[in-house]
Amino acid sequence: MALSAPAAPPATPDGPRTPDGPRPSDANTAYRLTKSLVSAALRRCYRVDVKGLAHVPELGPMVLASNHRSFMDSIFLALVTPRPITFIAKAEYWDSWRTAWMVRATGQIPLRRGSATGA
Repeated sequence: MALSAPAAPPATPDGPRTPDGPRPSDANTAYRLTKSLVSAALRRCYRVDVKGLAHVPELGPMVLASNHRSFMDSIFLALVTPRPITFIAKAEYWDSWRTAWMVRATGQIPLRRGSATGA
């Protein structure tokens, strides 16, 4: 007799689906709130031209790579991508109270550069 684990409920853009329906995590809630507050101001100040957005899948894993010319790249990627993005960010952002609250609340991943144990 073979036993198998029950199939996991399908994911949604807001996170994993539970038997009661989609339940966004606190990180997704903070991410979406931050995105909505920041995007209005940025769209007034900058003209953002997006190409290839149709290639971003609605569900499932993906890798989104940019040329990363400045800190603002991550902000603009989050602004124009319809689903939440988890970034690998330099660990120094967790060292300052000015940025630590935001990177923690939005579910980003710290990476200590220059250290094999930091990954």
